[in-house]
Amino acid sequence: MSRQEVKDKLVEKLKLVPQSEEDVVYILSRVRKILERKNHPDKYSILNFYCNLSLHTKITKAPKIIVDELKKFREGSEKTIMFDGSFVDFHGQLKNLLNEEGIQNFYPLEEQVQKEFNGLLIDIWSHTPIRIEYVEAYDVMIEGKHDELGIVISIGTTK
Repeated sequence: MSRQEVKDKLVEKLKLVPQSEEDVVYILSRVRKILERKNHPDKYSILNFYCNLSLHTKITKAPKIIVDELKKFREGSEKTIMFDGSFVDFHGQLKNLLNEEGIQNFYPLEEQVQKEFNGLLIDIWSHTPIRIEYVEAYDVMIEGKHDELGIVISIGTTK
């Protein structure tokens, strides 16, 4: 599939805010194709991580900023966080990439639409182990739920 074909399919899908997990996974799979062709590992490392998290059953590499955030949970007693909408800059990097590629998109999102989109993301990302090598190796599991108050993510760890 050519670069232009990938962009054309993405443009079609991004006319509306995704309404289903299938829409989100499709969008992130096409975003990942663009990232692979652009070869900007540092600039879009967080976005690439979340695309991979959406498409794989286990993650063994994560950007330092993600690893650092997950280590905080491992070291502390707090195992639940409120999802603040940025999820370590996923939305910022996605918006920047789409704008850089000249792809019209659904950003900026209204607050309620953002909550719904984030809920779909959490449903997709939940239960995908992220392997962290830190003193000893451990897996981090994201479990999410969303309601009218927002999204709560529980981080569980296993050896």
